[in-house]
Amino acid sequence: MIIKMAGIDHKKASVDVRERFSFTKKEAAETLQLLKKDEHLSGVILLSTCNRLELWCSYKDEDGAHDPMELICWLKQVDPEKAAPYFITRSAHEAVAHLFHLTGGMESLIPGDDQILTQVKDALSLSREIDCLDSQLEVLFRMAITTGKQVRTEIIFDKNNHSAPTAMVETLKARGEILEGKKALVVGNGEMGKLAAEKLVKEGVDVTVTVREYRSGIVLIPEGCHRINYGDRYRLIPACDYVISATASPNLTIKKEDLAALGMKTAVTFIDLAVPRDIDPAIAEVSGAVLYDIDSLKIGRSSDRMKEQAEAAEVIIAAGIGEYENMMTGRAMLPLIEKLGKAAGADAVWRISREMKDLIPDDEAREEMATVMAGSVDKVVRKMLFELRNELEPLSFVACMKALEPLAGEGRRK
Repeated sequence: MIIKMAGIDHKKASVDVRERFSFTKKEAAETLQLLKKDEHLSGVILLSTCNRLELWCSYKDEDGAHDPMELICWLKQVDPEKAAPYFITRSAHEAVAHLFHLTGGMESLIPGDDQILTQVKDALSLSREIDCLDSQLEVLFRMAITTGKQVRTEIIFDKNNHSAPTAMVETLKARGEILEGKKALVVGNGEMGKLAAEKLVKEGVDVTVTVREYRSGIVLIPEGCHRINYGDRYRLIPACDYVISATASPNLTIKKEDLAALGMKTAVTFIDLAVPRDIDPAIAEVSGAVLYDIDSLKIGRSSDRMKEQAEAAEVIIAAGIGEYENMMTGRAMLPLIEKLGKAAGADAVWRISREMKDLIPDDEAREEMATVMAGSVDKVVRKMLFELRNELEPLSFVACMKALEPLAGEGRRK
């Protein structure tokens, strides 16, 4: 079985391009339902975040199958030739290494990003819920998630809780903004919105969070924040210094024409943390409005301390990749290991068959002893081969197994 992935991220694609290829949770579920009907696919996982879109496919048969990039372009009705410059397609070791680095926070806009681990878990869970998950993708993603958790447990990255909201605060400070005493409206009370609100409250900002009216029951908002109905958001904007939008909505939460009608008298900074975008890009043309999108939120990643942290993370990630590949190599070689064990047992019995006739005259007893001996030799040989797997690099182990493969056949006794 073959695993391939294709994706775009913040390194090659601007927010405009990423927005074109993004999926809401509902769209992702519908897409998985559609792809599970593909006879060539054994499993599918779709990861869509603010900074990246990735489609992971496990193939039963590559003949006639579409690669992940072609599938994405087909789903989004985009010409593959025009999309190709923004995409990276990976398979085998390259795909595995990418996923482990991704869950370890090494592929994020901000090193050590906490949110990506949750997002990968959510993508895995969604695929499982829709019955689009096979054992190969399940094992790969679960082991990558475990390694990501280990990275965060053993390494304390600079600036705790790395995320887009953290970068937002750091970016504003780097531009000379004094946050304490300012007022902010945060549109969205999901995970990203809550993080943004919490970060601003810690900086002494007076924060109001929008809450959807149709939600039933108790809606929790971050401690220290006020609440306002989502439908009343425009009313509060003229009194704010900052307006942050971070929802999973496929529609704009703040539009140019509605904002222009307010007649703002003071400058307001708008920060869009969503992909697809929440805030109309044309708002930058409104008098008194300053607009930043998620690609504007960048912090330094070259300090000596951050380099040390990245190097420590690489050690953990490399160990995780090695463990996964050793395990998968063992699985792939298992049929051959079993054949070699059985062949060795049969060969051992054949080699001492004449001595056994002399030592054990009774046919039934001799047959029973032969069965015991064959089973014992089988177990010993298998154990030796599995130990060999643990000591060698995957490719070296495969080479050794290929060299031994002729011994698993019949007619090799001399």
